[in-house]
Amino acid sequence: MRKRKAASDAERDAYETLDLVQQQYKLGTASYLAALYYQNQYQQAKVKSVSAQATRFSDTAALFAVLGGGWWNREVPALKSKDIANKDQNETSGKN
Repeated sequence: MRKRKAASDAERDAYETLDLVQQQYKLGTASYLAALYYQNQYQQAKVKSVSAQATRFSDTAALFAVLGGGWWNREVPALKSKDIANKDQNETSGKN
């Protein structure tokens, strides 16, 4: 949780810095190289933020699997086993 929040905060800060440098560039007080540098910094922060989010999703999925699954293990009409589904299909098609 802390890692994801830190990455998100870093992304936000990098975006704000990029925005300020782009405004300075438009006014002629910052160089093009500075604008490119801070754009690169923002993109790297964005990648780290997305990576942290992906890790969180992956960890959550692994936790569900370790805890014995979830909704896909329940026996409900929408998720019938193959034998029951095939039997139902054969009965409706007249193949017994």
